Amino acid sequence: MTGFILLFQGWRLDPILQFSYVLLNFLVIYLGVKDIILFRLLSPPNHR
Repeated sequence: MTGFILLFQGWRLDPILQFSYVLLNFLVIYLGVKDIILFRLLSPPNHR
């Protein structure tokens, strides 16, 4: 819930803080999706 508040009310805070928070979220989402895709590609067929 705190992340949601920071994302939508962060414009009231320092713009650099808001920008770094958005970049951090994009990085976490990108790495999570990449790991899920790699896991599905590299896992054995009977593990899915």
